[in-house]
Amino acid sequence: MQNYSSAVYVSYISEGKSRSWDALPDQIGSIGILPEEIDIAQLSGMLAEWQTLCFKDDDVVTNKKRIESILKDPEDPSIVAMCVSDDGRDAGSATLQYAEYEPGVRAYWLNEVCRYKNPHKHASQESGGNTERPLTRRSPVIVVIEALESYVSSKGHKYIYLMVEDKPEHGDPSFLISYYSSMGFKVFAKNKGGYTYMTKKLVPNSTTSKKRPASEETPPRYSMRATKSRRSRVGGKKHTRRMKRKMSRNARGKKCKRSAKRLSNGATKKRKRRTRRLNAVRRKKTKKN
Repeated sequence: MQNYSSAVYVSYISEGKSRSWDALPDQIGSIGILPEEIDIAQLSGMLAEWQTLCFKDDDVVTNKKRIESILKDPEDPSIVAMCVSDDGRDAGSATLQYAEYEPGVRAYWLNEVCRYKNPHKHASQESGGNTERPLTRRSPVIVVIEALESYVSSKGHKYIYLMVEDKPEHGDPSFLISYYSSMGFKVFAKNKGGYTYMTKKLVPNSTTSKKRPASEETPPRYSMRATKSRRSRVGGKKHTRRMKRKMSRNARGKKCKRSAKRLSNGATKKRKRRTRRLNAVRRKKTKKN
């Protein structure tokens, strides 16, 4: 079983470098064989090379430029998480982008999740050297996603989001949705612009989390409507009782309105009758005079 090294890299655009995030939880791993600081161009090249296998993207040069551009985004540069075995045979990576995918809603979105298995390297013997880093049978993809979840939680955000393409060139979307669901993600919108949207509510990390400004991320409005509409269609005893109570309240409300209307109409008729009687008395007095 291999030793694995993990790191979350945050871009420092002015220096052209990415540095590791120091608050990575101990149970996820440590920096290990990965450098504490890496040039953004070098990091982009590494990710582009890995994506030749997981995304079948052979245009390494173009893909490297694209990745470098999102890591150097002047407003919201992407975060990168990596997990690599010591022999370099197995690795996982993902990027994290703080973006506005819905008007007025800014949130952290998981992108470019990649599992890389180097076909040119053979499995080494079970490592018995450095035992400070975790010996794991878990997928490196799970490790990088958990690392990015810890980063998002440390920023005071309660949710992390991702999109699954409905008709990708490579891969099975139903498998990906099932895979992410096993990690706690839930679908909240389907067939929206060719993507299925998923989200996960995070458990705050008391040691690293901080309060989120009120103006920042909240769950998308359409996601909440989608969730409620699905719940309203769900059957069962609780749902039936709830609907009966609601109908009963509505009926009582309508009955009260009808009663109030009848009382109002009755009072009006009484006032009219009284007015007619008074007018008749006045006319009689006028004739006598």
